[in-house]
Order: sequence, then C-alpha cells, then structure tokens
Amino acid sequence: MKNLFLFLMAVCISVAVQAQISKTITDLTPGELFTKMSTLELYTVTNLTLSGTIDARDFKTMRDNMLQLAVIDLTQVNIAEYTGGEGTHWNMTYPVNFIPERAFLSKISLTSVTLPNSITSIEKEALNGCSNLYSVNIPSSVTNIKAGAFFMCSLLTSIYIPASVIEIGSSAFSGCSANITVDSENSNYSNIEGVLFNKTQTALIQCPISKSGKYTIPSSVKIINEQAFSYCKNLTSVILPNSVTTIEISAFSDCYGLKSVSLPNSLTEIGVAAFQNCPGLTSVSIPNSISIIGNGAFAGCENLLSINIPASVLFLEDVVFQNCTKLASIYAYSTIPAVLPFSSTFSGVDKNTCALYVPAGSMDLYKAANVWKDFTKIEALITSTDKEIKTDLVTVWPNPAKDLLTINAEKGSVSIYNYNGKLEITQSLEYDKLVNIGSLTPGMYLVLVNGICYKIIKD
Repeated sequence: MKNLFLFLMAVCISVAVQAQISKTITDLTPGELFTKMSTLELYTVTNLTLSGTIDARDFKTMRDNMLQLAVIDLTQVNIAEYTGGEGTHWNMTYPVNFIPERAFLSKISLTSVTLPNSITSIEKEALNGCSNLYSVNIPSSVTNIKAGAFFMCSLLTSIYIPASVIEIGSSAFSGCSANITVDSENSNYSNIEGVLFNKTQTALIQCPISKSGKYTIPSSVKIINEQAFSYCKNLTSVILPNSVTTIEISAFSDCYGLKSVSLPNSLTEIGVAAFQNCPGLTSVSIPNSISIIGNGAFAGCENLLSINIPASVLFLEDVVFQNCTKLASIYAYSTIPAVLPFSSTFSGVDKNTCALYVPAGSMDLYKAANVWKDFTKIEALITSTDKEIKTDLVTVWPNPAKDLLTINAEKGSVSIYNYNGKLEITQSLEYDKLVNIGSLTPGMYLVLVNGICYKIIKD
C-alpha cells in the first residue's frame, strides 16, 4: 500500500511539473504557511497567492519546501517581526515589514514576485541567485535595498527605483541585465541610459550587463563602485575621465570581452580584484598617480602581454598578476623596488621568460628584492639609441670612446653604469666637461646626464 502511495505521488508530481498549479491561502497568521499545505502541494504548487500576516518562517517554507514555486503574489500580505532560528538565515531578529535576509536565496524556480506595499526594506541577498526571475516590483514604501539583494538576477526585464529609496547596498543589482530607471523625485540616486548613479553622478553604482561595445563614463564621475561593471561580458572598451580617483573592489571583474580601458592620471586607487578575469586585455599602463595596487587587481588576465608600473607605485599586494600566463615584459620605473611582501604576486607568470626592465642604476636592488629577484631576465631601461646623441643642450661623444668622454651639457651631474646596473663613475658637470673612462673595461655602458640616459660603447 505504501509503495502504491509513493507511486501515485510520483505520477502526480510528474504531471504537476508540466502544468501550472495555483493555490490561494487567506487569513494567514505568522509561521502558519507550512501547516496550510499538504505534502503534495508543497511539491507541486507553482503559483501562490497569500493574504494575512507572515514572517521569516513562512519565507523559508516558500524558499526551501515549495520545490516548483514560480509565481508569488504577496500584495495582501503584512510581514511581522520574528526572532528565532527557524527563519531564512541565522538565529536572529527579522524586523517588521522587511523582506528577510536571504528570503528567496538561489530560488531558481522563481520567475515572478509581487511584493506588498507595506515593506520598507529588501534585506541582504533577499533575491540573490534567482537566475530565472524576470519580474519583481520595488514598492514606493521601500527605503532600503541592501547589499546583493538582486545579485545574478540576470533575466529581470526592468528595474525601477522609486523616490522613497534612500540607500542601495553594494552589488545590489550586480549581474542584472535590465536597464535601471530611477524616479526623478529620488533625492539620492539617478540614472543615465540605464546606468545607476548617485544623485550628483559622482559615483557610478551599477552598469547593466547588457551594455555592449564601447562605453564612456561621464566626466562627473569620481568613484567606480564595487562590482559596477562585473560580468559585462559584451563591453569591449571603457573610457574613464580624468575625474575618476577610485576603482573599487571587483569593479571590472569578469568582463570577458574587455580589450581596452584607459586609466586616467587622476586615479589614486585600484581596488582588490578590480580587473580580475578580464582575458580580453593585452596591455596595461598604470598611471603615475597610483601608489598601491590591490589584491588580485589583474589576476586571471591570461592574455596580458605587457605592464608598465610607474615610479609612484610603492606596494603591490597579493596575487596582483596571478595567472597572467602570457606576460612577456614588465617595465618598473621606480629606482627603489616596490614592496612585494607576498611571494604569489606574480604566481603563474613565467619568471624565466618574462623580461623585467628597471632603471639602470637600480638593477642590483631589484636583483636583491623579494620576488623581483626571482626574474632571471632583469634588464636596464633604455631611453636612447646606440649612436652619438646631440640635442640643443647635450652632446655625448665620441661613441665608441676609448679614454675620454666629452659631455657638453648644462651644469649638473653625470653617472655611468655598467650593463649589470653597477655604478662605475659619478661626478658633477661643467661646460665641455671631460670624463675619464680609461679605467673602465671595454663593453656597453649607460650614461645618465641630468636624468637623461644614453648608451655608449667603451673600446
């Protein structure tokens, strides 16, 4: 008899999966939903309409026990406070008129939700991971949309932010493809062509992942918020204005099609994982306004061939260039090697084939510095030709030279380095100054005249 019951239930469930099964429950009291459903209904109901009062326990029933639930209408519902361990997250207090934290987390069967007009907050990760959700309303009573509330909801067809909203948490709409529209009366937020900004448009909060091709960020923007462009896989180019100072955590992560991005000299901060997993990028020139590059900023940029690290960079954090497996050249312009406290800053980079170019006078420092010393091809940065060089202010000759080198230059200094970066000669300059190089062994040398580098041959 038991086997027959299980068989019949399986048949009913199979039929239900292929059909829309609706249920309406009225006059609910908090925590009562589970008891109002039969076992078969829990497995088969697809469309649910509720009225009365519910709490976090009832949201847990909808999320975890109603396996086929797709359409939910909560228009006539009030949400009561609940304290305890049977809600949607931890043993905690769930406030009145809040859509609870993780209310429908990863509910992939869900396609449409109508929320009650009495709610004031949509809590953290409330609809996070609802990858088949295409319709949801944000009532005009809502003041807060917390972090990750609609994260990976990629099928949403539209997002409307009412005038009442005063706070939108980080990554609230990350991974959403729908254009975002903000009520013109909202005092904290605005939108331009579907992209979400703060009211003054100094912070770019969220770009929908449907954006494609080239995108130019408005000249008013100073901050690119956390995950603002994450998963914008069809973007190929982003132009940042000179107003931008900060790129926050994962701002451009997983932009698989991104081929170029201009980093302005106004930029002072590149956040953790800012460009992680952007295999379209082939070269990066970091502006000389940057002093610290955050963890994993360019990790996984597997087609990155070349990077320029300006003298302003003092500190590289962990796994900054991890798994940049095609990196062939690094140009480090600081005379004092940037601090690399983690051995995995360049993990996955072939340090035997990737060439590291450094200031001529600093080669010994790089060869002794943590991580930098692991590169086997450390070479001097060259900024001149092998020939005699003449300008209006400087003449270095003859080239090749035997015992004396004539340097016709303004007053200043000259320093001569061998090709391993060792300082051999330094002295002050007068007009038409002769420098005795007779003691040097024959070979190639670098001559720095008032900060300008020339290459000479000693016979």
